[in-house]
Amino acid sequence: MKNKLKLLPLIIIALFGVYLRFDINYDNIVTDEETIVFHGPDSYYHARRAEWISHNYPSIPYEDPYVYFPDKGIIHWPGGYDFILGSIFKCLDLLNIGQSSREWIICCFNPLFSIFNILLVFALTRRLAGSFSAHLAALFLAISPTHLFGSAFGNVDHHNMVSFAALLIAYFTLRSLERGGSRRLCRFTGILIGFSHLFHSIIGVTCGIMIASFIIFQFISGVYRNRFDLETGKKFSDIFLFAAISTFIFSMTSPFARTFALSIEQLSILHAIIPLTGFIISNIIILCIRPAHEPTRPRLIFLILSVSTLIFFEITSGLSGMLIEGLRHTSGPAMSVTLAADSKSMMHFGLRFLVKSFSFFIFIFPFYICYCIYLATKGKKYGKHSRAYSVFMLFSILTILSGILKYSFAGTASQFIAIFAGIFAGDIIDQVYKITKTRRFKKAAIIGVFTLLSIPMVYNLTKQRANGKALHTVYRFDADLLARHLKKISPETSGIYGGKPDYSVFANRDLGHAIIYRAERPVVVSPFGEFYCIDHTRDYARFALSTDPDQAKQILQKYSSKYLATRPLSTAEFFFYSRLINRDPDLRRPQTLTKIMNSRLLRFTGSAFESDNKLYKAAPYLRLEYESRSVMTAGKDVYYPRHKLFQVVPGITFRGSAKPNSMVRAAIDLRTNIGREFGFSNIAHADAQGNWELNFPYSTEVSEETLVKPLNDILLEINEKKYFVKITEKQVLDGFIMNIALD
Repeated sequence: MKNKLKLLPLIIIALFGVYLRFDINYDNIVTDEETIVFHGPDSYYHARRAEWISHNYPSIPYEDPYVYFPDKGIIHWPGGYDFILGSIFKCLDLLNIGQSSREWIICCFNPLFSIFNILLVFALTRRLAGSFSAHLAALFLAISPTHLFGSAFGNVDHHNMVSFAALLIAYFTLRSLERGGSRRLCRFTGILIGFSHLFHSIIGVTCGIMIASFIIFQFISGVYRNRFDLETGKKFSDIFLFAAISTFIFSMTSPFARTFALSIEQLSILHAIIPLTGFIISNIIILCIRPAHEPTRPRLIFLILSVSTLIFFEITSGLSGMLIEGLRHTSGPAMSVTLAADSKSMMHFGLRFLVKSFSFFIFIFPFYICYCIYLATKGKKYGKHSRAYSVFMLFSILTILSGILKYSFAGTASQFIAIFAGIFAGDIIDQVYKITKTRRFKKAAIIGVFTLLSIPMVYNLTKQRANGKALHTVYRFDADLLARHLKKISPETSGIYGGKPDYSVFANRDLGHAIIYRAERPVVVSPFGEFYCIDHTRDYARFALSTDPDQAKQILQKYSSKYLATRPLSTAEFFFYSRLINRDPDLRRPQTLTKIMNSRLLRFTGSAFESDNKLYKAAPYLRLEYESRSVMTAGKDVYYPRHKLFQVVPGITFRGSAKPNSMVRAAIDLRTNIGREFGFSNIAHADAQGNWELNFPYSTEVSEETLVKPLNDILLEINEKKYFVKITEKQVLDGFIMNIALD
């Protein structure tokens, strides 16, 4: 009974962490109608892929007919996480569980799985510094903002599971390197590394950190102890060998196995090169420091085979070029705008963001790490296990640095920061207790250290909890509602779960995830990254930055687009698209910015407008179907909806005669789904003979389901006279030609 009570604080901490992960995001995810709005675009991608897997179970399809229309889009990310979700969906299918309940269940997956992260942090810290520090570390992880938001309710993403895999690898590496750690455990650790690649090929970075940790440890050992560590070399040799073999085997399950690509998106056999390199390095060290009586032939044979493999891949595939390209993609500048934020350093977002994410511990972290390494290398703290714990600390340091340098690694780094925060707090409290020998000072130390480390976290959580609803509405809620409305008004295609779709939705990247899953409609621009579909992305750039509506229309026709979903371009997107199509970045001048399609659709709803004392004709093939409640600002007191959905229609064509070279104008007033009133107009100029032709996308007679409703008839201004015309919906959709006969 007494032993069971010892687990009670840990159970309370774990449940508290799960509660926070539900509470911080619940109001942002569950709408008033009790429907689910996923946390971010990637969650829609994983939900879509889980559905796709459940319909093809137990295979994992890497092609989706709704991505990269009209071709089947290739999904590059490994499917381990999605296979788990797909298995859940398959079980729910057998139980006839509805769509809404299914979404609730997968939204709960990451918060509940975070229990394992907290328990593993506790186990690791207890092995390093005892039970008291372990409880503190578990508590720090439970309230860590970085880890919390990565595993919050509604965040259906693989990063939390990848962070757990990296932590699990670190745990078994520690166990393997301890005195008494078996070679069998080393081999299991290697197999675990290979298996973890199925969830994300970024595990290759974790493997690279292990190699760097081993090299640095051997260097430190040589400097401080005047000898290299043979036993550690042998154990790492086993880990890397089995990691290389298992990575090679598991990579064969990927359709990209033979693409010979070394990237964090797709899994190929070249990922086995990373642990193979570690195997070569560890064996070179072993051969250099081995005792004279130890046999060298087996290691020498393996070493020659490994080096020959590297040479073979270098000759046949350009291994060094692949490695450089992979590093370029990871570093950010060569990346698409999709991953630009993930590739940036956390310092890019400012020091305040770093403190909010990792608490004040980030400032004392470097000094404390040096102190721990000193104690470990001297054997003063960890005794017979100093070797294993020194390697673990090096691994942790490099992982934390990778999290600071690259935002995408921050979730993994937060786990190791929680471990060191717990150890640090425990050390301080122990030192205070040894000096004072009184419980009063010990309690004061506990309160002081915990406050110093946790208050920034708690403050950040409280602030995010208060502002989360508004932040969520800005993007995610609007995108979800837009996709729901699109599904309601658009005709079914021929291939929801197979076959080739009939038409596409021309959508900006991140909107594509919500449209594919929620609306079950195909998109043109792949939401998985621009460099996978550079031709389509280039066409999207031409459309968004085009100042000629006729040129933009040709792009929509090229992809059989019946709908257009749009939102404002960020600064990064604008310059990325400008470089992609070799346009002048000075396009961003205010005089020019209003003329590009992205701006004129958002600001003027595609209507004709005046700029620089010149009239510009409308995009008469696009009519507004839906717009969001959240708005953007464009100068003082100028607001426009952030998200808009347009239907591509033939429109009605007015023809007639007027005074030669005179201007003809058609206009109508409308009210949108959010109650905003706007006017749409188009202009045409009569030729020298007085003939004119004008296109118009709106009708005056609409159904009750139509959200954008006309407020009056269409006004035609010809020869300085005004005429009112009624137009039916069928005439607009059929491309009817109406001849205007004047009195």
